[in-house]
Amino acid sequence: MAYAGEAFIVQIGDGNDPEAFTTIGGLRANGLKLTAEAIDVSDKSAQGWSKSMAGLRRLAVDASGIMGDTPALDRLRQVARQRLAANFRILNARGDRWEGAFIVSRWEENGDYNGEHAYTFSLENAAAPVFVAG
Repeated sequence: MAYAGEAFIVQIGDGNDPEAFTTIGGLRANGLKLTAEAIDVSDKSAQGWSKSMAGLRRLAVDASGIMGDTPALDRLRQVARQRLAANFRILNARGDRWEGAFIVSRWEENGDYNGEHAYTFSLENAAAPVFVAG
């Protein structure tokens, strides 16, 4: 089964207790990457082949969209400027979600003379995120 890209949603927490999450609007493209650092554990018994084990894991999100004046984008810009960690939710079409503290590792704004005002950002986990199956 195929899913529409519009069903991939990024939400940011407001930092209050209890925390409320708001969808970051205007997104046109986004992606999620889960990686594990490879650790070489080769020894003489490997017969010339390398052996690896998974090391540190990292969850990263890249997203871009069209700028608008929304509380979620204002909060995202604040987190990026002040180099804070904030709670985010990343949801997909199957109903799965990743949730946890992330840092904004990249923030860009750009615009053409007669075009749109766009933004791009990247998130990286600041602590172990939680996966919840949908």
